[in-house]
Amino acid sequence: MAMDTPDNDALQYGREYGNRGQCNPTYFTVGNLVKYLDGLKDQGMSREDIVKNHLFITAGACGPCRFGTYVTEYRKALRDSGFDGFRVLLFQQTGGLKQATGDGVGLEMNPTFFWGVIRAILIGDALNALGYRIRPYEVEPGATDRALETSKRIISLAFEHKTSLVMALYRVRKEMAKVKVDRLRVKPRVGIIGEFWAMTTEGDGNYGLQRFLEAEGAEPDIQIVTAWLLYMLWQGKYDTKQRSTLRGADMSFKGAAGKVQAGGR
Repeated sequence: MAMDTPDNDALQYGREYGNRGQCNPTYFTVGNLVKYLDGLKDQGMSREDIVKNHLFITAGACGPCRFGTYVTEYRKALRDSGFDGFRVLLFQQTGGLKQATGDGVGLEMNPTFFWGVIRAILIGDALNALGYRIRPYEVEPGATDRALETSKRIISLAFEHKTSLVMALYRVRKEMAKVKVDRLRVKPRVGIIGEFWAMTTEGDGNYGLQRFLEAEGAEPDIQIVTAWLLYMLWQGKYDTKQRSTLRGADMSFKGAAGKVQAGGR
């Protein structure tokens, strides 16, 4: 299940268990995980059960900022908060899925698993973007948020019970269509760009920027995570095309020798 949006409480958890001098995205994201696990413990679940029966999948990278050191931060915070051995998997821009903490993933990481992760990202992006395009024009305040909550439950149950996602999305389409809108309202569209985490998070981490813009009469134009996936696909295609035109044979471990024709076809 998806965790709640990081808030100021998560920030305090991150500052308590993280290294000094980290950036806010580090404190918010790492602290949010510790906060969630601490909440499970408060509900009566033992630390052993939490470590054994739960894992966390998130984005990771090699840099260039402190994003590349999240592996160390997760490991330190989990150890110092009493959840040493908890499994954290990083879906990296290069290198695929990598385990950051814990002894064993306990997962069969096959094409079906990765396709499930990608579909979840795509559907989540579509719902999120749809909400931002509808909410500024809703006639009844709060109707869009209620429809989104219902839609997320529909999609979540489809993933959990392995039922048809197409049918689930059809139900979501009907649910979102119930929201009455007034498209005759004139609103400026404001694009949100910048540091990856700050522009994609919602809530205390960026001072509720999206909701602030909506309250001021704008339609926020958000950046979706799928754009990152599309960039990785373009990068792989471009790199392969460039390597196919090298003067000599590309005989490295991941070389393109014998795999593509001249010209990148």
